[in-house]
Amino acid sequence: WLELGLDDSALPLPYVIDPAITFQSASSGTNGLGATTFTLNAPAGVAQGDLLVAQVTARHTAAPTAPAGWQLVANQAAGSGATAVIQSIFWKAAGGAEPASYTWTWSTSTGASGGILAYSGVDATNPIDAASGGSGSSNLPTAPSVTTTASDAVLVALFGINTIAATIFTEPAGMAERYDIQGTGVA
Repeated sequence: WLELGLDDSALPLPYVIDPAITFQSASSGTNGLGATTFTLNAPAGVAQGDLLVAQVTARHTAAPTAPAGWQLVANQAAGSGATAVIQSIFWKAAGGAEPASYTWTWSTSTGASGGILAYSGVDATNPIDAASGGSGSSNLPTAPSVTTTASDAVLVALFGINTIAATIFTEPAGMAERYDIQGTGVA
């Protein structure tokens, strides 16, 4: 027999051992008719240590400059001129005092839309296990495959499109849609 006595009286309460990844909330928005900036509100109830995942989709060929503290996961660009679209994905571990909003910038005016997702129970120092991207010209997008190496990973799929027509994505069976936003701007 091996017995081990542990004193957990000095640990802050509540404490959780190996917490599950939990979706907290989301925010989304658009910059309307286009501008050199795009601002998204912080999701409601963000707590220190939460993982924030931002999607910024713009009618542009260049990626935006992110607010301080945000790390780039990937840029996926397609098209050129009036059909150009770029989707940029960023992450940030929430600190003790997060601002009410975050602003991305470009050197020229563009129409943009996107959102921020907040998750708890994620490794705040190395939260992204794997990422994969693709592009195409269909209003029925197919996500490329991705292989995770960490156990208990959560899959997040983010889609963007450049079209003036009203296009709303419908999530596939087994997935939960967190936001759906259509920008009204034309670049």
